[in-house]
Amino acid sequence: MSHDLEDLRNKPFSGHLEKQYGKTLPLIAYVILVIELVAGAQVLYHYEGILKAYPNLGPTLLGAISAVLAQSITQMFKKKHSNNKLFKFICWGALNGMVSTIWIDFLVNSMDSVVLQVALDQSIGAPFFQLLFTLLSMAWDNETASGPSPKAVYFKSLRYSFCFWPFMSVAMFCFVPDNMMFFFNCFVNFVWNMILCKLG
Repeated sequence: MSHDLEDLRNKPFSGHLEKQYGKTLPLIAYVILVIELVAGAQVLYHYEGILKAYPNLGPTLLGAISAVLAQSITQMFKKKHSNNKLFKFICWGALNGMVSTIWIDFLVNSMDSVVLQVALDQSIGAPFFQLLFTLLSMAWDNETASGPSPKAVYFKSLRYSFCFWPFMSVAMFCFVPDNMMFFFNCFVNFVWNMILCKLG
């Protein structure tokens, strides 16, 4: 028997089909996506009521849902499901949502100048939030010495950040009403989290 025929006989047929037609996601991935969309719609619909009852809960929930939704969509495109990464981005989104609303409120209430708001947002806020994500990512993924160093990961994500967030920061502080800033920030964070999904 030739080596080609022997290899073909020993190679699983399903693996051959997978290479031809691509991977398929498990059903649970689609179920989770639907749950995320429904949960997101519910949080948006009841957002004002949630804020009145629990001021910090609304941003936390919205941040968590937007982050995990970005991760789910990324996994759909990659055809690679990971519950671990979903939980990671839920935690990141919750933390980011809560801290972001505190940071935005501080800038709006403490600084009258848009230039100063943008400058502080990008010189202090951007590095701080990227550091938070890097530390969470390294701790969550339990990176070893063989992987990229935390410093390299941090500066890589920060470079991406400075190509994206300064424009969003200018748009937010110049054109978005104060009461809509967090929603704008949350939407932009959804896009940004899709970038972070590729970085970590």
